[in-house]
Amino acid sequence: AQRVPTASEALKRWRRRCTDHGLPPLVAALSIVKGFAAVDFCVVGVDTARQLEEIIAAWDEAEPTQAPELATNDLGIIDPREWRT
Repeated sequence: AQRVPTASEALKRWRRRCTDHGLPPLVAALSIVKGFAAVDFCVVGVDTARQLEEIIAAWDEAEPTQAPELATNDLGIIDPREWRT
């Protein structure tokens, strides 16, 4: 939130959703990705083989879901060029 202060409220909503659904953030995020009907693939970056293993496990655990209440079109949040470095 320090790099993207405009995302503070959105991050609170995200954390609350994860807590309310009892899901780790990675599983919750991948569940939302799986819930997009128009998405067939998901590309993620990793730094280590362990990270890849964690993502694969989370993908397998994730159930498709939708969370329109989390959507935003605020460029201060979704455009990395607007973030503090």
